[in-house]
Amino acid sequence: MAPTRELTAELLQTTAFGAPEPIIGICAEHIVDVWNLAAERLLGWTSEEVLGSPLPFDLDVERFVQDSTQPGRAVVCIFDSASEDSSFIRVEFRIAARAQPAGWTLTAIEKPVESGQPQPDAETKETKVIARPRESAEGRFRELLEAAPDAIIEVDRQGRIVLLNAVTEKLFGYSREELLGQSVDALIPDAASGRHAAHRASYWSKPQTRPMGHGLTLVARRKDGTEFPVEISLSPVKAGKSFRVTAIIRDVTMQRVAEEKIRAANIQLEQRNREVERANRLKSEFLASMSHELRTPLHTIIGFSELLAEGVEGPLNDKQSRFVRHVHQDALHLLELINDVLDLSKIEAGRLELQLEAFDSLDVINDALGAIHPMAEAKQIVVSNRTKGPLPVFADRVRFREILNNLLSNAVKFTPEKGTVWIEREPAPEDVVCFSVGDTGIGIAPEDQDAVFDTFRQVGSTTRGVREGTGLGLAIVKRLVEMHGGEIRVESEKGKGSRFSFTIPVTRAVKADQPMVLTIEDEPSARELMQNYLQPFGIRVEMARNAREGVARARELRPDAITLDLLLPGGTGWSVLRDLRQWPETAGIPIVVISVLDEEQAALAQGAVAYLRKPLKKEALIRVLREHAPERFGKAGARGEVSPV
Repeated sequence: MAPTRELTAELLQTTAFGAPEPIIGICAEHIVDVWNLAAERLLGWTSEEVLGSPLPFDLDVERFVQDSTQPGRAVVCIFDSASEDSSFIRVEFRIAARAQPAGWTLTAIEKPVESGQPQPDAETKETKVIARPRESAEGRFRELLEAAPDAIIEVDRQGRIVLLNAVTEKLFGYSREELLGQSVDALIPDAASGRHAAHRASYWSKPQTRPMGHGLTLVARRKDGTEFPVEISLSPVKAGKSFRVTAIIRDVTMQRVAEEKIRAANIQLEQRNREVERANRLKSEFLASMSHELRTPLHTIIGFSELLAEGVEGPLNDKQSRFVRHVHQDALHLLELINDVLDLSKIEAGRLELQLEAFDSLDVINDALGAIHPMAEAKQIVVSNRTKGPLPVFADRVRFREILNNLLSNAVKFTPEKGTVWIEREPAPEDVVCFSVGDTGIGIAPEDQDAVFDTFRQVGSTTRGVREGTGLGLAIVKRLVEMHGGEIRVESEKGKGSRFSFTIPVTRAVKADQPMVLTIEDEPSARELMQNYLQPFGIRVEMARNAREGVARARELRPDAITLDLLLPGGTGWSVLRDLRQWPETAGIPIVVISVLDEEQAALAQGAVAYLRKPLKKEALIRVLREHAPERFGKAGARGEVSPV
């Protein structure tokens, strides 16, 4: 069966596309059906612009062939480049009739042209002067193309390379003539060529400017067969009624080498960090263990020295009493140092837990000032409390006292005789209290102020000219303040004294997305148990002590869940359950009944989502909360905290 004209024309276009000389085909209807790459470069029109359309310049091919009586005669067209220097190119066309499919074939060659307006050649049929499209713009484009730092190719719909720059030749090792008209698959490794054909077809169905193979490692192939990693950006470029694809190709070999070095360095750094963390953990465990071992004999020494000083077993002479006092005082000092080491090791190992509660800090401040008074009195130092109570805080009472003890004892140590030490309150935001411990001591040099909170670091001697302690006091203070959610800073001037200021929350800090449980329970021990069960999971626990308070707080707080005891003063748990299910703002809150009574069916019938019998098990409570409010208690996060799904 003879091929159709369309199929034959397509074969002609494919065959002629990569030919070195410009070839143009015209069918009997004077429509261009062949326009190869060399014709594009010479005349300026792309194949997409002219295929399926009449010739873009005025040339009566049929008349010329009919009038030609001498074989080999040519028609010369003069094309105006439309550039600023009004230059021309002279193109000689040789035209021959074509049998299948019927039409004509034109071959073209560029001829030299004299300066000025070109004249007809006596040996040619005629001269035409035709302006070529976009010559100056394309010249500028060519300059930009060649100046680009990356390889650039342009591919037509059949996947043939129709344009490339010098970087492409250098990168892939091919000459321009070798690549023009060739399939882009020549630049792709064999292992990826099959996938590339499918990807190319997909891109043609929905062309857009985007990176190629996002998230994948792309590899290209050179002429010598070597492969190298690349990054490719694709952009569709309109060409006549169709479009082509421009690909910008960048060799990322050095980038990949650098990334691999960084990755290897990160792995090595991670391994070192794990080793350091392990060493720190072992150090903390060792310090904690040794501190406990040392404290036992120290308590014995302190206890028996106190008994000796009291004369329980008989009076001591003056020298013996002095010896016993030295033993007792140094044992107490050593115990203080061991306690510091033990506290720091607990903090660093994450084993120190704060027992937070609301209390008036003024009582603790007065106790701390009373404890430091004998030490200050020995140096005739005036210690004063400039705060005005009450000063409510939400903190660990014991650790708050420890913070004050460390700061006040340091202030007395580094203040000369007849100096002044004080504690006062500074202005601060409403949700915190800022305490300041000041002195008229020897001060801290500016270059040492950043180091005062480092472990085992002492930046100066006491007023006695010696270094006392382990250098852990301020390091412990800083960590304890930060564990409370506060901050600490120092202001000091050499020779004029220092001021250490720190903040402590006024009320419990509540995260905006922190899940909340309201516990309605009259027994204090049961309420405390609920707090200890839920707070380690990052759950905020609010309390109500009777039925009336429980309903009011539920409507006010609208918690994520409610735990309810059935035996309550001022009403029963049944009335609370009924009221909460009637109010619109509390009707949808999951209520978990926790009771010693055997009333599970009745509680579930009146709207409870679960019934747990006392004694309560923590695992059962957490499971029920996650089951009935998964969006708030859905999964355990870091350190056992509950994070919303």
